[in-house]
Parts: sequence; C-alpha cells; structure tokens
Amino acid sequence: NLSHLEVMRRPLVARKRFPHFADHISTFLARTLFFTSDFYLTGLEKKELQAQFINPHLCKIQEDFVFTNPFMDSPENRWNPLLDAEVQAVRRNSTLKLALAEMKASYMTHAEALIHSDLHTGSIMANEETTKVIDPEFAFYGPMGFDIGAVLENLVLNYLSHFAHTPDVDMRKEYQAYLLGLIREIWTQFAAKFEALWLENNRGELMPAKYWDYPGGSEAFAEFRRRTLAHILRETAGHGGAKMLRRMMGIVSVWDITSIADLAQRAVAERLAIRIGSRWVMERNAIHSVDDLIGIVHEEAEYIG
Repeated sequence: NLSHLEVMRRPLVARKRFPHFADHISTFLARTLFFTSDFYLTGLEKKELQAQFINPHLCKIQEDFVFTNPFMDSPENRWNPLLDAEVQAVRRNSTLKLALAEMKASYMTHAEALIHSDLHTGSIMANEETTKVIDPEFAFYGPMGFDIGAVLENLVLNYLSHFAHTPDVDMRKEYQAYLLGLIREIWTQFAAKFEALWLENNRGELMPAKYWDYPGGSEAFAEFRRRTLAHILRETAGHGGAKMLRRMMGIVSVWDITSIADLAQRAVAERLAIRIGSRWVMERNAIHSVDDLIGIVHEEAEYIG
C-alpha cells in the first residue's frame, strides 16, 4: 500500500522538500547497479539476468523516442511553437547529433547493469520519510549512467520550471538552490556508496581481488575504481542531456514544463533546457565532477535573474 506516498513530480513543482530523497535514491542506484554488474556477478550469473530482462520491444521505444525521432522529422514530435528556430538548430547541429548518436550506441550496446530505464520523478513516490521506485516495465541491461542521468535531468527541468512557477525571486532562488544541492548529494552519495560496495564485495569475474594482489595492486585497484566512476559520470551527463533535449522536442514533455500556461514563459525554461542538455551531451568528456554538471546549469541560467 503506497497511499501514504506522493508521486514526486507535482510536489516538486509546489516546492515541497524530501529530506531523505538523496540518501534513498543514491542507495537504490548504488545497490541495483553494483549488484547486477560484472563487479559483483560471475559472467554466467550476469548473462542469465540479461536473458531474463532482454525487453526488446520497450527498449525499441526508448531508442526511437529518446535518441532518434526528436532530432529529425517524425509525426509524433511536439514542441512549443516559439521554439521552432531552436528545434531546427538542434536538428542541424552535427557536433550535437554525433554526440547523441554516441549516446544511443551506449544505450544499445553498454550492458553494464540492470537499469530501470525510465527513472524520472513520475516513477518515484515519496514522503518525508520513505522513497519508493515504481513502474519498472522498461528495465533491461544497459548503461549505468542512463538511470542516474534521468534522475538528475528531471531535477534540472524542475529547477527551470520555477522561473515561471515561483515568481517570488527569493523563494525561487532558495528552492532552486535546494534542487541543485539534491543533484550534488545524489551523485556524491551514489559514488561513495558504489565504491564502498565494490570494496566490500569484489567477487565478480571482471577483475577479482586476486588480480590486484601484488605490490602496488591496491593503488592500481583504486585508480580502476576512480576511472570507472569517472566513466559513469560522463555517461550520466550524456544520457541526462539527451533525455532533457527529447523532453523539449519529442513525443512526451514533463508536467513541470507543460503546466506553464504562458507559452512565452514556458519557452524561457525550454530554451534553457535545450542549451543545458546540449552542453551536457557535447561536453560530457570534460565533466570531471558533479560540480561541472551543476556549473553548466548556473552558467546558462544566471542571466534570467
């Protein structure tokens, strides 16, 4: 019985705070991604799970509607008519489209862990004490950064929506700071928890503990963990950016944005989302910390006031 919980999206528009959300969702991400990966499972165990969650038909929906159709002519695409110029610019931006093609290849070929694959704030229910993830029908073996990116980009879209939803400047800035703090805490806690699980449970066949059993091996293992988390962060940026873009010019937007009745006000948030999402995708290889991700949000939004 989840009747005591709320789907998170609308309460976030109403500036509600969830004091345990960063802790809960980072734990969910760290545990589900680590314990279904090669860092924990044997090759046989992982491949049996992959077969169980192959999910080709729902994967095809994501492949088309997240990574492909929004960025070309497709009859289901919808966008604010004030964004015609921005949509055409995205479709003709070869640097961006090459980067988006790389993210689609990641989604289709990087079977890193069992992912939810639709982990937005409409798939999370919470109250001040509890958090539950729902609607797992898209789950399959994919890139770890896809789920993390989905959570973070939804928080960014909520952040942008408050330029219209919260006209009081002080109230808006305070809540937007809270949202960016959530982004920082979710990544920071995820990375710490994932690495701790790895250190405690290094039983997988990718690189077993014995592999690092030599003078200098512990330092090399630490570097391998650092590189792995850096890779996940880059993928988080790329997939989060792709999903942010598709919400602005594809088949499905988010209520945070579509509930802004005035199209001109909505376009302010949407143009920011297009710029931030584009940069997250194109600049992902220059993302070295979660503060780099947040910095892009600050840089694009600073002139709105």
